[in-house]
Amino acid sequence: MQTPNEAPRVRHSAFAAAFFSFLLPGLGQIYAGRWRRGAFFMVPWLVAVALIAGQAFSMGLKDFGLQLGLDTTWLQYLLGGIAIDLIWRLISVLDAFWISRAPASVQDAPLRRLGSGVGLLAIIGVLLGSHATIAAPAYHQYDAVRCATDTDCTDGQVDATPGPDESFEPPPSLVVPVAEGTNGPGGTSDMSQGPTPTPLPEWTGGRLNVLLVGTNGALTDTLIVVSIDPDTKQVAFIGIPRDTIGFTVPSSLGAASRYYGGVFPARVNQIFYYARAQPNLFPGDSDRKRGYGALKEMIGATLGLDINYYLQVDMDSFRDVIDTLGGAIVDVQLPVYDSRYASNDGRGAIKLYIPPGIHYMDGAQALAYSRSRHSSSDFDRSSRQMRMITALRNQIDIPNLLGDIGQIQDIIKKDIRTDVPSNKLPQLAQLAQSIDIDKRISLQLTPPKFSTQCSQIPSNALCKPAGNSPYGLIANVAAIRKAVKNVFSTDPKTIEQEQALNDEAAVVQVLNGTTSSNQRTTNISDYLDYLGFDSSVPPVNAGKADRDDYAQTVITVYNGAAEDMPTSVQVLEDELGVKAVTEDDPNQKANIVVIVGSDTPNKRAPVGS
Repeated sequence: MQTPNEAPRVRHSAFAAAFFSFLLPGLGQIYAGRWRRGAFFMVPWLVAVALIAGQAFSMGLKDFGLQLGLDTTWLQYLLGGIAIDLIWRLISVLDAFWISRAPASVQDAPLRRLGSGVGLLAIIGVLLGSHATIAAPAYHQYDAVRCATDTDCTDGQVDATPGPDESFEPPPSLVVPVAEGTNGPGGTSDMSQGPTPTPLPEWTGGRLNVLLVGTNGALTDTLIVVSIDPDTKQVAFIGIPRDTIGFTVPSSLGAASRYYGGVFPARVNQIFYYARAQPNLFPGDSDRKRGYGALKEMIGATLGLDINYYLQVDMDSFRDVIDTLGGAIVDVQLPVYDSRYASNDGRGAIKLYIPPGIHYMDGAQALAYSRSRHSSSDFDRSSRQMRMITALRNQIDIPNLLGDIGQIQDIIKKDIRTDVPSNKLPQLAQLAQSIDIDKRISLQLTPPKFSTQCSQIPSNALCKPAGNSPYGLIANVAAIRKAVKNVFSTDPKTIEQEQALNDEAAVVQVLNGTTSSNQRTTNISDYLDYLGFDSSVPPVNAGKADRDDYAQTVITVYNGAAEDMPTSVQVLEDELGVKAVTEDDPNQKANIVVIVGSDTPNKRAPVGS
């Protein structure tokens, strides 16, 4: 005879009970009439869901999503929560099935149990599969962020080594070389363990400075400091020419500072390579930490900034990043022509031409636009890279990216490295979203204001070490620090004008059209250099014009330069107070010739500029 407690077991399907508990823990028990049992499984689950929802709405769904997607601790919580939910649901499903199974006394119990058992296995399979489906991208995201924020993670990466066209020679010390086993000139301490690293500054508020590093083999050819003022939401891109020599080696680098006499005698794009290979000079318990640490310290000391973090992207992998993001729409300001661009798709050197205008670029085209440097200056390339960064920042579409999340995670793990702690990534992402990058300030540390070409000062000791070509640039550290310090207080239009002059790279000759000495002519040429022109008084005919009775200034623009260099022409007209005239002369090498007359104002560069 059936007892009252057994009656519900016959009236309810074990499969249905298990299925209801699969949908919501405890629901199957309630279906089977076991209310207390159902509350035991349901209430804790609902409380946990309510707490998570409350946290999400209190933070804001966007901020909560950033925290959950970028902070490895939160990702661990997510993975733990998925595991707990799986176990809790599994127990609830099995319990609901058990209490609802047909008793053995029922006539068709074996058949019922067989059918319910098959259904239970299917539910368990779906339960395991669904949680695995959710956990897999969460784990891959955790693994990608963990690896990206670990300097020494080499998963999927090929260690940077010099390419066949890269020549490196050890940069000599400008002081007495370090003897083996010593701590620099005059030192005697054992360096077998290497220098002790000095903790680098971590961002806790105020001005944030992030060094963007684009690697090309063993060289860091792209170096851009992104400086953000969180209060005003202003952002400045500070471009560092890769051929700049004479970066400060601060005392915080200890043995390296003593060895090099406080000045690094090779190009800035070689700091990473040399530092990682010299554990006796540079602090850090791994090659990469030494390289990135030295790069941050030297660039920071030279610019007068605390470089809080770095973000490194391999330039060859940049193509994959662009393709994954769906390409980029770029406003090309100046034409790009390269008669021997080294493509990396098997075609070898190709002719590259990108005309001005709005262009949609896939990964290969964007890489070529960002990397090409033949037939244009390195400064122009840096400007193009800044423009590309801006285009990508404006075009990133998060919902669309979710469809390619697996590929994005692979790219992050393989091609991106940073020392930003993962728990700060959400905060930095929020800050990045709050700034108007279209109103960015672009500061290029280019000659002649911020550096001088070695060809103009061949006697400088920094220009003499083997391996430094005459095209090296000797850094004007004082001018660099002043400009960087005031980058947010200087009129952005002034900086934009300087940038435009650098991009146009007009060659200007200043001639003396009076009977006076060349002093005023030289002063004006130096002033134009200060503004950003490549200006000089030619030695031919002692800098004299074709005659010496000019009353007014004459500005002549040659061979179509007026169209290619509109800013340069406008600035000269404004500064000298006359309108330019145009002329064609195939023998004229200068783009613009200024003839100083008796009424020409005596312009002078500021003292100490």
